[in-house]
Amino acid sequence: MKKLNLYLFQSVMMTTVLLINGCGESRPDGMPELYPATVTITQAGNPLSDATVTLYPNDSALRRWTVGGRTDATGTATLTTHTKYDGAPAGSFKVMVNKTETEGDPIPKHPGANATQDQLAAYDRAMKTGSFMVYQVVAEEFRTAGNTPLSIEITADGENAFIEDIGEAVQELDEQASATGGAGGDYVPMGGS
Repeated sequence: MKKLNLYLFQSVMMTTVLLINGCGESRPDGMPELYPATVTITQAGNPLSDATVTLYPNDSALRRWTVGGRTDATGTATLTTHTKYDGAPAGSFKVMVNKTETEGDPIPKHPGANATQDQLAAYDRAMKTGSFMVYQVVAEEFRTAGNTPLSIEITADGENAFIEDIGEAVQELDEQASATGGAGGDYVPMGGS
């Protein structure tokens, strides 16, 4: 009975230690302290949903830690580092914003690495027979670190809630992402014949 009580006590203590210290995934070596931060993007004063926000650090030591998020219906992106660690490191960052819209046939979704030959053939057929145009809706000046006039400063003790406006919407054709149904014939959606 004493052995059972000792085992039970050790189990309770181990569980307590795990709960206090956390049993989740550890952070990568050298990752700086992260602080909660949001960036709200508006376009001509209205929230811009489904946009990708990426931060480019002015400090080269932070460049190995990718920081960004995707805007929700209110235009707000909750920032994460390496797409899975909540928050962003303290520092000065340039803010890049990207969003595309598509017109035409639906863009097929790649079936994945474990796809069968039939699934890959259906994807290939849909890509070759589809006709869609992809447009950038954010002006080019906001899409690259070298050009963006947007910048923020994330601090350890600040609110870190930023609002940035990117002006009027644009409609610039992204020719590399567009398809014109070059194989001829009618569009055949995935799963179709």
